[in-house]
Amino acid sequence: IFIIFIHQTIFQKFFTDNLGHDYEHFIPYLIFGKIWFQNNFLAIPWFTPSFCCGLPYFADPQSMFYSINQLVFLIFDPIQALKILFFILSLISFLGMFLFSKKLGFSKYTALLCASLFLFNGFFIYRAIIGHLAYLSYVFIPLFCFFLVKSFEKQNLKSRIINLIFSSLIFANFFHSGSGPIILIITVSIFCTILLYCIIKNNFKIFYNFFLSLFLGSLISLSK
Repeated sequence: IFIIFIHQTIFQKFFTDNLGHDYEHFIPYLIFGKIWFQNNFLAIPWFTPSFCCGLPYFADPQSMFYSINQLVFLIFDPIQALKILFFILSLISFLGMFLFSKKLGFSKYTALLCASLFLFNGFFIYRAIIGHLAYLSYVFIPLFCFFLVKSFEKQNLKSRIINLIFSSLIFANFFHSGSGPIILIITVSIFCTILLYCIIKNNFKIFYNFFLSLFLGSLISLSK
């Protein structure tokens, strides 16, 4: 709690009326999503006349209508939504890395160190400040790996299937939250992380679950 508090105290001050330059692209997108939701509920926003004299909306790799980002914007005004979204993603970043580090066999103090380092990494923080909103889903990688490992552990079949579905939903979230342009970077990062797990545990069979999770996640996000 103290680490999260320090992190938010330092960086929340960047989310004011004077936002990073790339928010001029994403905030109008999310405001359009809010208007669309109010008028059409969950119907797919295939096209919008609101930008560039009209363009495909759902097909845009960086649109994020079916995502946590859009959900927060549906409820709150833009500045408040960004503050809350940054807090949520920070929490996911920290807890995801802590839980996955524990799965690697690290002590709770080492896991806390890993989680803190990942939380304060420059990619997440400064992309958030600049406004590269589509790249922020990168913080879901440790949580994806955690559920993937849980699906591989010796437990009852129902639990393994549920954890595999969770990992697939997180992989689908990478597409639906606008991270399509960096999906190759995300996939390679996951692959290297799982490879590290395999080396530590001396067991490479988890790659079957890994490819199955990627396949299911791709099916879930196939329309995107």
